[in-house]
Amino acid sequence: MLSIAYLGLIIFIVIFELTRRKDTLFDFLSLFHLFFILLYPVPGFFITSLAGNYEVFDPHVIKLSVYDIQYSIQVPIAIFITYFLVIFGYYSPSAFKYGSIINITSRSNRIFWITTTGILFLGILAVYVYSSQYGGIVEAIANANFIRTGSVERQALGFFIRLVYFNFFAAYLIASWLFIKKINVKISFYGFYLH
Repeated sequence: MLSIAYLGLIIFIVIFELTRRKDTLFDFLSLFHLFFILLYPVPGFFITSLAGNYEVFDPHVIKLSVYDIQYSIQVPIAIFITYFLVIFGYYSPSAFKYGSIINITSRSNRIFWITTTGILFLGILAVYVYSSQYGGIVEAIANANFIRTGSVERQALGFFIRLVYFNFFAAYLIASWLFIKKINVKISFYGFYLH
């Protein structure tokens, strides 16, 4: 039942993103939609869909019963309310009022790439340092469920997980350079060219 609600939210967000009027191909709300879908409804959909299939997902790893995962409505309600509050805030009159007085000055490409590379370096370094306490990146990914549930003892390097979000900022800066600046990049994909 809840998996249908998550799937409905995903479909709604995709349709809303494709049909809404935008000044550029990729804006702040597009980035929010991308991160929101990947962080909330998609994992919720998979967890609620696979809760009864013990070969793929064991709900006891996250210390919940199958009934709690499939029928507890508090988390989906919080996700839906959060999404619609963000949309309401994005389109509110005060957002347009304050957005019109913000002036973003452009910088040179050199400063932009130095800043983006520095942020990306910090994010990748944070991933490396954080995962080194679990035996490296491959081991950390293999034991991700156990790390999240606390089955694996955490070390003092847990602070570095907060710096992983620098990768999101760097990805957004690169996307803004590609889409908002409308730089024409020619990419060959099996003989087809994308502009």
